Amino acid sequence: MSQEHVLMSITKEAAADLSAKKYYCIAQDANGKAALASSATAKGNLGILQNKPASGEAANIAVLGTSKAILGGTVDEGDQLTTDANGKLIATTSAGDFVVAEALEAGVLNDIAEVRLVKYRY
Repeated sequence: MSQEHVLMSITKEAAADLSAKKYYCIAQDANGKAALASSATAKGNLGILQNKPASGEAANIAVLGTSKAILGGTVDEGDQLTTDANGKLIATTSAGDFVVAEALEAGVLNDIAEVRLVKYRY
């Protein structure tokens, strides 16, 4: 059963309408605003969106603790996760990818799974 225990979150202005992107991976854009993450190798990936902000509204982004997250493919418990081009979390073992979470449960495409938030380069 997915749960979440967010220990720390940050708030950034949403660069676009993110109202349909709760539990997706969020990055900081060139203007310092919250945008949908779109690259596994981008160091600006911040964490997981916890609310449904419209453009210009405050985006609440979990950066420490556990969170629910949308999966972009098959994931096993313990997999290291990065983002795909759509802000969904996918398993990675690729050098140079930025890991944003560790899977605490298995799941498949579009499942909501519990993850432990981390950040490091694989």
